Amino acid sequence: MHPASTTAKALATAAFFHQAVIACILALMFSLSTVKNSIAQPKPAAIDMDKLVTDAKREGQLTYYLTATENVARRTSDAFKKEYGIDAQFVRLTSAALKQRFGAEAQASNIAADLLIDTGAGSEQFVAEGLSKNWLQPVEDANLPILRSGGFPKQFVRGAAVIVQVSPWLIAYNTTKFKPGQAPKSWADLTDQALKGQILFTSFANASPSYMDMLELLLKQYGPDYMSRIRNLEPRWYNGGVPAMNALAAGEGAVMFPAVGSMVAGLKDKGAPIDLYQPDFTTGVEQILLLAAPDKSKRPNAARLFANWIMGRDGNKIVNADPGNVSVYDTANLPRAYQAPGTRENRERILRLLDSK
Repeated sequence: MHPASTTAKALATAAFFHQAVIACILALMFSLSTVKNSIAQPKPAAIDMDKLVTDAKREGQLTYYLTATENVARRTSDAFKKEYGIDAQFVRLTSAALKQRFGAEAQASNIAADLLIDTGAGSEQFVAEGLSKNWLQPVEDANLPILRSGGFPKQFVRGAAVIVQVSPWLIAYNTTKFKPGQAPKSWADLTDQALKGQILFTSFANASPSYMDMLELLLKQYGPDYMSRIRNLEPRWYNGGVPAMNALAAGEGAVMFPAVGSMVAGLKDKGAPIDLYQPDFTTGVEQILLLAAPDKSKRPNAARLFANWIMGRDGNKIVNADPGNVSVYDTANLPRAYQAPGTRENRERILRLLDSK
């Protein structure tokens, strides 16, 4: 055999064994790392759902404050009682009133609400204060079975809070004001001159910051001229979304926006001539769940069980049963061009452009 050929063969053999040795070393390192991690990260303790249910039933009831419409609260409380035999009493408030009432109770060391379901927009300062003063407990620290098991979608956990509902903003209209197929089908349609004096608004200056999320999106999409054209249609102003929706049902106008599905469903179910249209391009109201600190809550276990149930598939489906609402387990039903709520940096400008009352 030629010497050069013998040398090449020897080199190839040496390279093969060298690579094999490296592979073995890497495999051993990976194995040791896995063993180390398994030792350093013990499995969590078993989740005792039975004990939580027993402790909650011993307390027998809970009280929660929420900003959603009454039909949402009533069916949620009724379903929870049917499931566990525990009364979930609710108080419906605007977002601002909810924060003010809970804060006043906390200052007086007499918190009545064991749990809160509030509009996420504008809640950052309220949550931060509640945590710093030990009025609130981070939901992720409440040892909830639904979180411990990994069953709740992680993208909806916000540390101290969890998102339990997404309600995309939409257009509500009175069906008696339009011929079939002629109701607005986009935000741009709302500048039609035929709607002069027919647009019903909540007072944005005093309303939940969630309304401003939608108006910010419209300003960025269509520009300031869009707001001016809306203002020139002479909208009618109401002190809140519910009064504006009631006025729409009574025929005081043709359209009300932005609106959410639960606002429409409650009145439509009672026979009101109203309906909704869901544009693809929109943002929404993201409702968050918060827990009172366990040493401040009168019924902390019932509150934890209620939270766990709402965050589960069955409870979350009931909370989001109204047309237009989206469960955290069913995000495929979000409008195709849904935008997460952003900043409200143009609030004062928008109020001036619309001449908000």
